[in-house]
Amino acid sequence: MLESIGFDIERPLPQDSGGGALFLTNAVLCLKREGGMQGATKPKWFMNCAPFLRRTIEIIRPKVIVTLGEGAYQAIATLYKLKPLPLWGAVDIKDGFELPNGIRLFPVYHCGARILNTHRKLTQQTEDWKKIGRALELARAAEWAVEADNKDSDDVG
Repeated sequence: MLESIGFDIERPLPQDSGGGALFLTNAVLCLKREGGMQGATKPKWFMNCAPFLRRTIEIIRPKVIVTLGEGAYQAIATLYKLKPLPLWGAVDIKDGFELPNGIRLFPVYHCGARILNTHRKLTQQTEDWKKIGRALELARAAEWAVEADNKDSDDVG
């Protein structure tokens, strides 16, 4: 899905130490002991990890957050006191949600085979991710405008 909006993820090189365009994490920040990595998650796991997730967000200060699936969306919605919506309703919000810190939130369905076959087809998910791509383009344009203004100010002084 990232590739569909212009992000080609390559293997990190030894000199890559952060500061890139993407930061990926799970909403459940601990290791699951039940059912392995493919096993079901429990809502309480999301809530137990929520304070750590919020602190991670505060440190990284992303422009956009994309939550994959119901549990991750509900965790962020709870953290930021958003009006709870079912995932299908949240996914359909045209421009996502603006969080109090200016971050744009886009809930999406998980892109695994089970969801693709039961809840949200690939064509629909691709359209969902186009909204994210547009938000990232706007964030980049705003960043470039600030950089250009700062450069102009430096040139004047």
